Amino acid sequence: MRDKEFIYQFLLHYEPQWITLGQGSTFTAINATDIKSLKFLIPIIKEQKKIANCLTALDKKIEAVAQQIHHTEQFKKGLLQKMFV
Repeated sequence: MRDKEFIYQFLLHYEPQWITLGQGSTFTAINATDIKSLKFLIPIIKEQKKIANCLTALDKKIEAVAQQIHHTEQFKKGLLQKMFV
């Protein structure tokens, strides 16, 4: 049994590796042999869930901070427009 969120987080972590394995000019593809040759340890389901929950919570915090930054940048832009009109 595998936790889907754990696998998703693992794949995100492995993304730079996918890029180096990718082949093709129009659409990048990864060879099945390359995928089959990957070796990694998968913890028991209880640990997978703990890891996935922790990483998902961090992703949500990162997104919230990104939104705060965006809103602050928009606020700054508005202030600058008012100052130099």
